[in-house]
Amino acid sequence: MHTPLNDTFAAQNLLSGEATYDAKRQTFGASGRPGPSSLDDEVESTEGPPDVVLFDRFVEEEKLGHFVADFAPDAATILDTQDLHAVRRSRQAYVQQRGWDATIAGACAALPAVDDPTLIREVAAMARCDLTL
Repeated sequence: MHTPLNDTFAAQNLLSGEATYDAKRQTFGASGRPGPSSLDDEVESTEGPPDVVLFDRFVEEEKLGHFVADFAPDAATILDTQDLHAVRRSRQAYVQQRGWDATIAGACAALPAVDDPTLIREVAAMARCDLTL
């Protein structure tokens, strides 16, 4: 489930008071405080391009990688892969298929297929970054 705290930019806006979040409706709103209207405005208000950019998941690299390449071509890009989505989804599918008969060893051995779309996207994001953690 996507929540504002899963999105770094949204979380920063919420913590700074520039945005509000209605948990019941799961919607964002402006707080009335003046702030950047877009990521472009946010970046333009900084002192210059960053030296290092850290993506906390491959989806963020897919979404913002081209922007970083344009705005900060010399920045080192790092992808945090502490949660390999394709592996997690394979293990989750194993447990869901077997129910109470699932074992820890079986779940740990469950790996995604080589042609798994999520695995391909993750490996592509790793290839586009300078460093993978």
